[in-house]
Amino acid sequence: KKKMIKIVTLKDILLIIGILFIIIKLVKKLRKIKQPIEQSIHSNKQKKNNPLQIDTIIIEGYKTDVMREKKKKKEDNKNIDTLFIIIPGNPGLIDFYEETGKSIIEAYKTKNNNNNTNKKKVVALRGISFIGHSYRREETLYNVKEQIEHKAACFRYIKKNIEAKEIVILGHSIGCYMIQEAIKKEPFDGKKTTLVYAFPTITHIGKTPNAKKIHMRLITTPLIRDTIVYGLMMIIKYTTTRAIKQTLMKLHGVTSVFKPHAWKLLENPQVIRNALYLAADEFKTLGDITTESIEQVYKRYRVIMFDTETDEWCPPQLAKTTFKTISKSTKTLQHTRITLNSCKHAFVLYKEQINLVSAHLSDQLLYK
Repeated sequence: KKKMIKIVTLKDILLIIGILFIIIKLVKKLRKIKQPIEQSIHSNKQKKNNPLQIDTIIIEGYKTDVMREKKKKKEDNKNIDTLFIIIPGNPGLIDFYEETGKSIIEAYKTKNNNNNTNKKKVVALRGISFIGHSYRREETLYNVKEQIEHKAACFRYIKKNIEAKEIVILGHSIGCYMIQEAIKKEPFDGKKTTLVYAFPTITHIGKTPNAKKIHMRLITTPLIRDTIVYGLMMIIKYTTTRAIKQTLMKLHGVTSVFKPHAWKLLENPQVIRNALYLAADEFKTLGDITTESIEQVYKRYRVIMFDTETDEWCPPQLAKTTFKTISKSTKTLQHTRITLNSCKHAFVLYKEQINLVSAHLSDQLLYK
């Protein structure tokens, strides 16, 4: 078989030169920043008070970062009322979803208590990272199909080790598509299971406004992709830590939980390389919702979908078409669409938006 070779054109070379020029200008600008940091973006107090932890465990041979509530001395995984599972969007780092995980659990427990129920629900959380997208400096690149296989393996692991009466699987962006495909491979039979699609990209992401803004060869050509990644390494090497932290501290409205993770992301450009590789495969892979998905997913599991009119990864017309396909698949399940125009696609970076999504989700799950 003949191997397909990516040909680097003159246009690509000029693009690389342009990228390098931008990086050099950015380095020079950042090196001029010398103001003192008003507050540290790494807070020991914040870590100490965090009710969640992230462990690395081996699931069917995959090194997987799993976010969960802090372990108790007497832990019972057999008597859980509601288990929340979070599948992130690209770049696939579950660290970015700490605030989301905390907010969902708090809102759910508060709503349950306000309903004057006699019994407090036992709630658990598991957030699952993408394989290869970690701070362990992993070199292996994984495509969409391989990420789906990993999520199916995680579902098997959860079914084997945790007994819960109700399962709520929340996906964000491409995480929704991974849920759709993984649950076909590893269904949650005999459980009350709800799928939550937060600003989903499950169809034709390559045709969305944001995708059209991206020069495809930026992410599909390895040489250009690596130029971007190693350019970030230059920024880290030739600017002071203080300069970059000062820039991060100026991010308006972004929750403080995000900022230390943003710094870690910059320190690990291989994660960005892996994310760009996955994004390129997303653009090629996602098409229409198949008959198989309708039969095996949307006729079996209730869907709660969040979208916003300002989303350029899941624009309004695409969101409307996607939900129409899902909702018309069944008359027995009440699929729900909630449009939150005050939210952005990357809602997990903003505390107010996280809390808004969590409140609406709890209302839907505990409505009586």
